[in-house]
Amino acid sequence: MADARGLALRMAYTLTTALLVEHAAWGDEQAELAARLWARRWLRHEDIAADVHHHLDLLR
Repeated sequence: MADARGLALRMAYTLTTALLVEHAAWGDEQAELAARLWARRWLRHEDIAADVHHHLDLLR
């Protein structure tokens, strides 16, 4: 049971990434960037602060 929370969060992050990727497939540049950053942060556990700062104008 202890790993259930982690598994649920991982599934939620994966589903959110899939939703963002689907939205980006319609040609939305902002959604494409958000999908890449979201996946890197929550699925690969990377630090994305520098990239977010670099693309801040597009993400607003």
